[in-house]
Amino acid sequence: MSVQGTGDGVSMEQAPLFAAPRVYVKLTPSERGPFFRHNHSPYVAEAANGDLLAVWFTTNEESGREMKLVASRLRWGQDEWDEASLFWDAPDRNMTGGALWLDETGKLHHICGLGAAGTWGTLVPVHRTSMDHGATWSKARILHPEHGVRTMPIPSLFRMSDGTLVFSCDAETGSTGGSMVWLSDDDGDSWYDSGGLIRGIHAPVVELADGRLLAYGRGDEVHGRMARSISSDKGRTWTYSESEFDPIGMGQRAVLRRLQEGVLFMASFADGMELRDRLGERRPVQGLFAAVSFDDGETWPYKRLVTTDADEGMWDGGAWTGEFRMDRSHAEPKGYLAMVQGQDGRIHLLSSRIHYCFNLAWVMEGTPGLDGSSDE
Repeated sequence: MSVQGTGDGVSMEQAPLFAAPRVYVKLTPSERGPFFRHNHSPYVAEAANGDLLAVWFTTNEESGREMKLVASRLRWGQDEWDEASLFWDAPDRNMTGGALWLDETGKLHHICGLGAAGTWGTLVPVHRTSMDHGATWSKARILHPEHGVRTMPIPSLFRMSDGTLVFSCDAETGSTGGSMVWLSDDDGDSWYDSGGLIRGIHAPVVELADGRLLAYGRGDEVHGRMARSISSDKGRTWTYSESEFDPIGMGQRAVLRRLQEGVLFMASFADGMELRDRLGERRPVQGLFAAVSFDDGETWPYKRLVTTDADEGMWDGGAWTGEFRMDRSHAEPKGYLAMVQGQDGRIHLLSSRIHYCFNLAWVMEGTPGLDGSSDE
């Protein structure tokens, strides 16, 4: 399928693309490290040279002081991720949460949580930068001096249209309690807490065309649906409503991003949500799906289960996901999602262990029928 003048304000000439899923967490764990058995909570960016850089924590226990950050690189033009290597180790500190972002100058930014000791309840956000595609990094700088809550970064770091830098953090340490945003008006030299509260933890944030902020969180549901939070004052106050999406829970984290094509992209997890397939049939699906909105999140007319068109058998999602079946009605049931859109337009979606790669045309093509047939 080629998409040309879709009627939704997008003009593309792209054939749908979905690459075979790949494992990016490639390491051998041991009791004494440097790699441990629990590998989770990724974030990803594309460097200016086209490489993908993925970072996550490795640990025995998520509250542990043995936690380290490790990384892998998918080099431009290659098909396989490098073996994992140590990315950053602050000795005896918990390092939960983080974000990577490539700015307009080609500089990579890394923000992560740095604990006073163990657990993710006593973090401060710290910031490093790289001008050589992530090969070397600046000395870490503490962005807020007080260890505590409202400081666990989520992979949602971006620049607003007025130049303000934004990243979101969990506001509490439990499964409820919401999220919030940190802001910088001076290109990252200083940061301040916006003061408001998004419904749901692990909430990704995006700027809408009119300058408002939109977020979707985990937990703190509205009428049994995933909460939709909107702020017209840069996160100082938020209004809440129910979304059309299934709520998510333990072991799950959604992503939300504006694509190069101008549309909003979201990936999350379905729990029996009905999708209309390419034959026009509505049927329930389970697991990881992608969605696209052409009206800044008011509606999400295009949704697709993130699987191949053929039955793919059993997969290991790692972390809290474990083994799962991938077929036309079932996708990965859990995972902490992270994503970046490459310079070539391809969407790179990472769960806790698996890398999915596809384009906007593939999402808009829709889910195939149960027999693999389409309307073409």
